[in-house]
Amino acid sequence: MIGNCRLGPQSVQNVNELVHIDEIQSGISPNLLVRNWPPAFQEWNTKAVRDAFYASPLLPRLLNPEAVKETIARGVSNGQLAYVGKTSGGKYHPFIFQRTVSAADVEISEEMFIITKEAADAYRQAPPSQEGPQAAATVTQSGGNTQLLLCKRSPSYLRRLDKLGGTEYRQRVHQIQ
Repeated sequence: MIGNCRLGPQSVQNVNELVHIDEIQSGISPNLLVRNWPPAFQEWNTKAVRDAFYASPLLPRLLNPEAVKETIARGVSNGQLAYVGKTSGGKYHPFIFQRTVSAADVEISEEMFIITKEAADAYRQAPPSQEGPQAAATVTQSGGNTQLLLCKRSPSYLRRLDKLGGTEYRQRVHQIQ
């Protein structure tokens, strides 16, 4: 079975042969992304990363499209990649690097990016901006529900924060204040 498709015996044999010659893979290493990084990109949006596996002859085809999320999560956790969003001012927020992140937290979109270890280290070492905080956060009660209001954030980032709860939610609020 590939994805949600059932395969006949001949198709299974064909897929097994493609797996055997590494033309199709069930998972990939973050090293593969680093080695095949497009030289024109400092940031590579996660949608383009996923699409590259279906378009580039340098990359294998994937049995499971979720493997891209798992690869990004592993690369971020082990410090090979950083997972970032970009603010209107060109800053990275969120900036997740060398921290454990689950594949479920990785969003495949044009608004979220991966950057290399070298770019992440350079960003961390850059002097802080003199502009002050990049966002204002307010927690309000509306019908018993807690809401987080942010300025200068993408709609997808707001949706992800809205899904958070407990300690992680409080940590994210603290990070942006």
